[in-house]
Amino acid sequence: MDKLLPELTWIKTKDEKMGTIVCVQNKETNYLVEYVPHSQDPNDDVEFVVRKEDIVEYELP
Repeated sequence: MDKLLPELTWIKTKDEKMGTIVCVQNKETNYLVEYVPHSQDPNDDVEFVVRKEDIVEYELP
C-alpha cells in the first residue's frame, strides 16, 4: 500500500489482526490501531502498532 490512511480507517493485517486506526505515528511507516472487536480479557492489549506494508485490506471511514 502506497498511500497514507486516515484515522478511523478499518484495517486488516497479514496476520489477521483487525482494528481501527486511532493515530498515525509516523507518516512513512506506523499506525496505532485499536482492536475491533475488543478482547473480553482485561489483561489483553486493546491497541497495537502496524506498519503500512502489513495492511492487506482496509475500508475508509
